[in-house]
Amino acid sequence: METIPYLKHAGVGLSTLQTSPQAIALFTDSLKIIQYTYCGLPIVVPEPLRSPRPNIFCYVPNDVVSIQEALRAAKAFDRRKVVTDDISSWDEIAQELAGQELS
Repeated sequence: METIPYLKHAGVGLSTLQTSPQAIALFTDSLKIIQYTYCGLPIVVPEPLRSPRPNIFCYVPNDVVSIQEALRAAKAFDRRKVVTDDISSWDEIAQELAGQELS
């Protein structure tokens, strides 16, 4: 939560996480990805973390051309197309954990 004020001023989010086949499902919507998306950022991620989110741009690790293409595409992305409907606020999460109905 404390990082959000800094992230919202970024131009592009970057996830360079090295993945194993077992970890891929865990990190396609990691806290970092959720925070970047909440802030409306396009996100550059390694190919194994491909996601259906429209703000995700993939690169092949160690492939300079694919890294450049992903960065260019992310920079040109229209941030108004970022979908945040599936991201809960901290207040909503706290209410869910407490078993209260959302208002």
